[in-house]
Amino acid sequence: MKKYDDIIIGSGTCGYRAAEILADAGRSVLIAEKNDTVGGVCLNWGCIPTKAYINVCENILSIKDMKRFGIAATLDSIDMDKIHSFKNRTVKMVVRGLEKTLKEKGIDIVRGEASIEGGSVIINNEQYTSENIIIATGSRPKGLRGIEADSEFIITSRDALDLTDIPAKIVIAGAGVIGVEMATVFAVLGSDVTIVEYMDSILPALGNALISQQTEKYLRKLRVRIVTGTGTQSADRQPGIITLTDGSEQAADKLLLATGREPVIHQSLAEEGIETENGFIKTDRSKKTSVNNIYAGGDCTDGPMLAHRAYYDGEIIAGNILGNRREYDYSFMPYSVFTIPPSSSAGLTLDDIENRQDYIIYEKQYAASGRAAAMGKREGICRIITDSDGIVKGATITGHESDSIIHELLPFIQFGKSIEDIGSTVHIHPTLSELIFEAINDY
Repeated sequence: MKKYDDIIIGSGTCGYRAAEILADAGRSVLIAEKNDTVGGVCLNWGCIPTKAYINVCENILSIKDMKRFGIAATLDSIDMDKIHSFKNRTVKMVVRGLEKTLKEKGIDIVRGEASIEGGSVIINNEQYTSENIIIATGSRPKGLRGIEADSEFIITSRDALDLTDIPAKIVIAGAGVIGVEMATVFAVLGSDVTIVEYMDSILPALGNALISQQTEKYLRKLRVRIVTGTGTQSADRQPGIITLTDGSEQAADKLLLATGREPVIHQSLAEEGIETENGFIKTDRSKKTSVNNIYAGGDCTDGPMLAHRAYYDGEIIAGNILGNRREYDYSFMPYSVFTIPPSSSAGLTLDDIENRQDYIIYEKQYAASGRAAAMGKREGICRIITDSDGIVKGATITGHESDSIIHELLPFIQFGKSIEDIGSTVHIHPTLSELIFEAINDY
């Protein structure tokens, strides 16, 4: 039997962040990780590899766009093997960096699937005890009833990131964030892409009509076909036919299941009395489960399935273990949809306030920005919402570099600050960040 101050199950974003904080405070920490690599989905099969592909696609589009700037440039070929190798090198570099950090902080890592039995953690039939246990087991692709991924004709997003041949035709089931990002990648790489969404619009779970509408424009510009109001019924590998719930058919070389994710929860948790709700591990506002000294965070708990939410959860949990009482609040949680260009949002949206008179809307088009014009990136909108007292309640920005620009507004949204301070801040000219300044001062 080996004893630690804290044992963490899962080395994804929530797990490694909690481990770092606890180790820095002088506590002995063990991470149990069932995969060969640390970093969870985000580093290995999600955020980092998809953004590596998005970067490649941005460069491809830039080359194709050079002619309008007076530059004679041609795209001779796309070498998917080399693109795939670049993605793998990027992932390996980031993962090695994390492994080095964890090692330098004195954090032990044991490979193997962990279970909780009698308050102890069992890994590879060995027993480990601790003062606290943190469950950070993440999530996995949800799939579709009656349609099983085979990693050949029917693939998951993880499979898609390992393709070395560009499919001529691909159908994507699901127009959530994963679906629209993968549609962007394959469309730019040369696939004929059709995206199928059961709801009446794409990105339905976001509840943000502006992002939904703008993203649809971006996808259609890439010649992605969008079919809404119907689902995926069945898939026949030979002759490569996908049947939709409205009876229509789509021909494809690949069917990508992008129908969301579900939490990974080990069966031993129920036996330990750890409660679940709607399929997620149930926690209080401090991220503590129904069992004393057992915490849970990240995708295995209810909340937005975002890497930075998991990182935030790790900080909440570690803080509470160290005696710094904290409670989570996801109401301000920002997110970006990494299409080309991206769209980003935090806090309230126009959909949330339903034209209520006690809110003020500030808005500026990218087309009015001198820097956007100089960059040839005039497509997009910057929208800010405040209450009647000028307190910033939300923002949505769609357009080039929106994922970076929105960070100017995040402290104001999270900490309830007045827009007056932004409006009186001197902004460098010419920059895209002036969109925020101009939206406020043009009101």
